[in-house]
Amino acid sequence: MNTNWKVRFSPIGYIKQLIRQNPFFPVMSLAGLLIATVNLLKKEKVENGSYIPVFCTYSAIIGLFILPVPYRQYYQIFLPMLAIYSAFLLNGVIEFRAIKLLRNIKNNKNNILTIILSFLLMCALVVGLAYTLRMSKPSMPNFSNLIKINDLSTRIYAIIWIPFIIFIVIAYILKKRAYATMLIAVAIVIHPLDQMIDQLSQKNDGQLANIKYIMNVTTPSDAVLDGWSGYGFLRPHAYYYYFLHGEMRAMLDEKELTDDLIESAEKNNTKIVIYDGDLRALPQKTQDYINSNYIPTGQDNLYIRK
Repeated sequence: MNTNWKVRFSPIGYIKQLIRQNPFFPVMSLAGLLIATVNLLKKEKVENGSYIPVFCTYSAIIGLFILPVPYRQYYQIFLPMLAIYSAFLLNGVIEFRAIKLLRNIKNNKNNILTIILSFLLMCALVVGLAYTLRMSKPSMPNFSNLIKINDLSTRIYAIIWIPFIIFIVIAYILKKRAYATMLIAVAIVIHPLDQMIDQLSQKNDGQLANIKYIMNVTTPSDAVLDGWSGYGFLRPHAYYYYFLHGEMRAMLDEKELTDDLIESAEKNNTKIVIYDGDLRALPQKTQDYINSNYIPTGQDNLYIRK
């Protein structure tokens, strides 16, 4: 199990990356989760099972600080739930009516504690957004390049929000709350969308070329010794531990990283070594074995049997 890994790293790095990618999402989602938690004080919320997703979300978030190696894929467990709570908060903001609140206060339908908690939550939301926006410093270089105003790339995000705010206020006044919700959602995602444009320029030609090369020079019975690249996934692996990243290496002793690995590579007719950074981090005895029996192919970091 992941809890047995000897190597540990903090989730703070990925949390900061999440904030930089979308400064609104963490604050809105946690605020929505907090509201859903407070709502559990209502009897009907408990009876309809609303507490189940709330507790599941909390437990998954707590797991970030329990697991020794909380990789990015772990966040997929609770990010969809946080997205729901973010939408829950947004819907509550859009549906808010000051007149109705004042009427409820007058009729004693809202106690003073509820009002104070709502005010504190709103303050926390504003402070949280100010912090995440300052930390992430959102810019839109791709959009700036598109409209040929690169000098404003660091301020374009704030400028874009001005017309959105105007139209949101107008839609709210005209009681077109659905349109206001749509405009807020669009304004929130324009920064992440600008970042996604960069992904369009990333190609996997090199990876495909490596996989194709391995398939061309090996037979189904030839094994591949890999660190953690995955290029040899269509051929047998040379060793029982088919990925040898830092966490796995920390779990193995010197013999398993040298003699056992070399013996397995010889026994399994290893023709290709993918000499990536993880294999290069193995003990010197294993390095000497690879360099003595394999030579570079000229194709990336692929080595072939002499």
